[in-house]
Amino acid sequence: MTRQLCFFCVALYTLVAPVSYANAVESLRLFTEHYPPFNMQDEDTVRGTNTELLNKAFAELGIEVTHRVVPWARAQANAQLLDNACFYSAVRSAEREPLYQWAGPLSREYITLFARKDRAINLDSVAEAASWRVGGQLGDAYVQWLLDRGIEVDTLGGSTSSIEKLIFGRLDLWVAGSIGGPMMAMERNVELHAAFQSDEGSELWLACNPALPSDLIHRLNEIIARYHSDGTSQRILERYIKTP
Repeated sequence: MTRQLCFFCVALYTLVAPVSYANAVESLRLFTEHYPPFNMQDEDTVRGTNTELLNKAFAELGIEVTHRVVPWARAQANAQLLDNACFYSAVRSAEREPLYQWAGPLSREYITLFARKDRAINLDSVAEAASWRVGGQLGDAYVQWLLDRGIEVDTLGGSTSSIEKLIFGRLDLWVAGSIGGPMMAMERNVELHAAFQSDEGSELWLACNPALPSDLIHRLNEIIARYHSDGTSQRILERYIKTP
């Protein structure tokens, strides 16, 4: 009788226990900003290297995703407030770390201070940026990196406004990524000059609401790591990267 009862318990556990993300999560909302080549609005479609990488990973998991481009600060707030939401491409900073579950990294670049190419601005250290007018995106980890080093940053209007201010001479320097910055400038037919670039690489991640199943995040990390090792992510990147 005892053996039969134990067998029944094991069988019942086998039927009940394997409830996982496949059953718990059918769809996700992914928020991001316009930041080529990683994520960008193209008429009614969101595309980009990290967008494609995530679409491929979630398709492998059988989870439907919708992408929406919004202001960066709102993307972060949505991922905190909505149970089935994430945002990308996000720097995994110490301040953000406890707020989300993390999958990635999706891609990598370097924090860079850009000037217009026709201006001879070259910095030997980031501290020298304090003598110049610097702009950046509200809620951006790259801006926070500068603020932590005592550099005042104009964030009024966000990233798009900042590069426009740089172009028209209302800012001297614009903080962005080593890959994303030049791509945004190319959209405006403007060439930038890297006045300063950090030695530290900056990884861009998917940051998800803590309510999502942890095994989903675990599987995502496994899949993304495989895409990096088998060359999938590099092949996607090469389709987007353009040179002036």
